[in-house]
Amino acid sequence: MKKVLNTPVLYVVMALLGFTFTSCNDNNDALELPIDNSIIKENVIITSNYELEAFLGLGVTEIHGSLSISGFPAEEIKGFEQLTYIKYDLKITANDNLKSMKGFENLTTIGGDLGFWDNDLLTSIESFENLSSIGGDLTIKKNNSLASLKGLQGLESITGSLSVLHNNSLENLEGLDNLSSVNRSLYIGDFSYKPGNTQLKSLKGLENLTSVGNNFVIANNENLISTESLKNLTSVKHLYIWHNLNINSIEGLENLSSVDGILNISGNDNLTSFKGVENIVSIGEKLLIGGNDKLTSLNDFESLTTVGEDVIITYNDVLQDYCFLKGVNIGSEIDISNNAYNPTLSQIQNDCP
Repeated sequence: MKKVLNTPVLYVVMALLGFTFTSCNDNNDALELPIDNSIIKENVIITSNYELEAFLGLGVTEIHGSLSISGFPAEEIKGFEQLTYIKYDLKITANDNLKSMKGFENLTTIGGDLGFWDNDLLTSIESFENLSSIGGDLTIKKNNSLASLKGLQGLESITGSLSVLHNNSLENLEGLDNLSSVNRSLYIGDFSYKPGNTQLKSLKGLENLTSVGNNFVIANNENLISTESLKNLTSVKHLYIWHNLNINSIEGLENLSSVDGILNISGNDNLTSFKGVENIVSIGEKLLIGGNDKLTSLNDFESLTTVGEDVIITYNDVLQDYCFLKGVNIGSEIDISNNAYNPTLSQIQNDCP
């Protein structure tokens, strides 16, 4: 049986489904819907209620393109309750009134990127509780009211990168509890000198994380206290713990025996020791330690034997003890300068027991 609609929003639906329409009788307004209108084969862009109305009642289950919801005026989104699959990206951006993602409870697979950014009133993403696969990056950025990442528990790995940036109500990372690996980079804050996540106090939620394929950056989170939730981390290429003004402990890194690339622990004003690095044996590229105002000793590097390239230790105001370097094979240059005491490598070799 054929269904006939005369509403203008039908044009939106037909365009998305890739159909053209012609008159089949004297009534030029009579348009046929395709038999299966639950699968959309084009990109979908929603910026208004008018565009959203095209989906109401269709029961869309799959989008074989990307879905973008940007500048949408309402507090919640309806029309995607049956959606299970998006072939490419899902971007939820710059929706000033959006408070909830209710309506995406059945979504299980996103083939490309998932992004939430610049949604000032968004408080919850719990509706993504059945999402189990993301083929690209996950970006959660500048959502000033988002207090929790609960809803992402179905994610065990991320093919691309994970970025959690400038979310000023987020206190921890609960919701990522089942995440074990990030194939590319993981950013909790960034190097921009802008506040990373101003209320983030702990990395709780990352207890099951074991590996990060490229950069693992923990930066500019002014209220972060420790890294103790990283107790299962065993593999990382580059690790940066940078400019977290109130961090006082990097315990939690005890299962890390090597850093394949760069280890940079710098600009952490309240960090007094490096307890947590005791089991690191090798650093593939550079070791950089700078601007840690209260750091007095580096003896927690007791197991370190090899640094593939440079060792740079600068601007640590009270640092005087470098004896760990006596047993380290350094592949390139060593720079110890602008600290409380700045010995040469020869002095370290002669003076340390």
